[in-house]
Amino acid sequence: MKTIKDIADLSGYSIGTVSRVLNDRPDVSEEAKNKILEIIEQEGYEPNTHARHLKQTKGSAVTVFVKGADSTFLNSILEKIQRYLYENNEEVRVVFLTEADNEVEYALKVCQERRPKGLLFLGGDLNNFKKGFRHISVPSVLITGFAEKLDFDNLSSFCTDDYEGGKAAMKNLLENGHRNIAVIGGFLSEVEKQVSNNRLQGVRDAMREKGLDPEDPKGESTSSLVPFICASAFFLFVSLTYSSKLKDLNSFLLRTE
Repeated sequence: MKTIKDIADLSGYSIGTVSRVLNDRPDVSEEAKNKILEIIEQEGYEPNTHARHLKQTKGSAVTVFVKGADSTFLNSILEKIQRYLYENNEEVRVVFLTEADNEVEYALKVCQERRPKGLLFLGGDLNNFKKGFRHISVPSVLITGFAEKLDFDNLSSFCTDDYEGGKAAMKNLLENGHRNIAVIGGFLSEVEKQVSNNRLQGVRDAMREKGLDPEDPKGESTSSLVPFICASAFFLFVSLTYSSKLKDLNSFLLRTE
């Protein structure tokens, strides 16, 4: 059974572009639209897993929210989720969001209009859950985020150990002799256990274990890092690489959501 990722691979366009075609969005070129529709017809792809089919009245589908349509990591998880649910005769619908979208607001709208059986969140900002998830009563799972501290009975989570991941990455750099390290961070949050917070704490603790001060020479905390999405992180990385003011940097550590 073909997935939206298969259509993206075969057409040569991103999952986000395929998503916009399936939603009949106007911000897609005619060339891209025709190519994608041609592949869909050739492969016999049934886009009943996509958000535009939320117009259907049946309220039994599991809805998956993917925050970051072009994320290779999240889409690899999505593909496995789709296959598993299909194998268990569950209907699946997918909503692709940008990294700047509020996934909880979208989920609330879906719940009000389509009554899904359950919600899966691939990626998410804990601030959004803290502020708005109380209005959602559908059983939900947050993947790649730690929901325990949010204390919602209908929200579980499954995630990696982000603290140990950040710590291991910094430890590896330090053990290989790197000292002038730039840490480019994701969204910091006042909510405990946010992905970026955990990774940054792991980075700091790895430095302390090596007898290094995680604060910069002026005593300014690295927690003031600016939020970014993956695309802007790349341009920041390039800018830092060629900056004469930072010519002594010899390594980078990127922390993304």
